[in-house]
Amino acid sequence: MGIPDRSDLRSDPGSPGVHRAHLHAAEPVHRPVVYHVHPRSPSLQTLILTKKRYLVCLTIAPAFLSGAIYVSLARIVGAYSAPLSRLKQRSYSLIFISFDIISLLLQAAGGAITTSNSASTVQSGINIMIAGLSSQVASLTLYIVICLDFAFRVYRLTSNNPSAGTTGGFRMTHTKNESDTPDLNTDELITLNPEFAALRASTRWKAFLGCQGLAVVCIYIRSCFRVAELCGGFSSKLANDQTTFMVLEGMMISIAVIAMSTWGHPGVGFGGRWTDLDYPMFKFGKKRGGV
Repeated sequence: MGIPDRSDLRSDPGSPGVHRAHLHAAEPVHRPVVYHVHPRSPSLQTLILTKKRYLVCLTIAPAFLSGAIYVSLARIVGAYSAPLSRLKQRSYSLIFISFDIISLLLQAAGGAITTSNSASTVQSGINIMIAGLSSQVASLTLYIVICLDFAFRVYRLTSNNPSAGTTGGFRMTHTKNESDTPDLNTDELITLNPEFAALRASTRWKAFLGCQGLAVVCIYIRSCFRVAELCGGFSSKLANDQTTFMVLEGMMISIAVIAMSTWGHPGVGFGGRWTDLDYPMFKFGKKRGGV
């Protein structure tokens, strides 16, 4: 598509897909010729389809990262004390993995629908993707609230016995008059898991929890950004702002991946004792304490 010679400096209305600007014969030949690609040009359609497929993969990928984080929570609870949790260990996996699967299916289905050539169908696909991302934001919000609640409950119990983190067997009896926490109003003996006392006191464990928390925050920020981005459609200003995209999408996911691939990896954090914290997923499984 270079500069044509003088014999071509005429309008060519019959040319399909391309319209040349009119140039007067008396004008200098070095004036640039403006070309407009027709919207139905095959190359443009291929480009749009490729971009939409890329967006689908970009959108659903963090759902797998979230799933990896969710499955660690029940075992983190087990490493402290399952009876302290408001939920049974298997409930964490059933609730959050279900959320993650629903989010993944909605995002994948919505992304597939957006490849349509119909504007109304594309908008329907975007709405489905927004629903999937919103469910991911909701599950992450619930996850953060539950984690903070459990951390506070552990802190309240251990604050009454500073040596609880290093000596595995800290025991405290809560009666109805002694506990301010409604579901701890019981005469049951509460005990931190003595088998994992050394692990809980290690730098490895603290780094693992910190990296897991960092990954959650980064994925949460990214998911909120994607909801806001898609609410305006693919052609919105936010969806085409490269700087915002690189910071709130690329950088957030990069930090999350690095955190979970290093000290935030369960293999590193649990010190190879992941299977020691296995629990029955369904009721017909073998019962263990607090499950």
